[in-house]
Amino acid sequence: MSIQLAESDFKILGCFPVISQLRPHLEQAKFVEQVRNQMKEGYQLAFLEVEK
Repeated sequence: MSIQLAESDFKILGCFPVISQLRPHLEQAKFVEQVRNQMKEGYQLAFLEVEK
């Protein structure tokens, strides 16, 4: 297992299923753009990756 920062659009979008459980009002189509805007203000999105 490793904790990583979601820095690519692919990794950010991969976090959407979990984030949407906590924030069901978010739209998947706008999620990456919203996270990118928040990152400009210092927001970081971390995730746990389980190695197979």
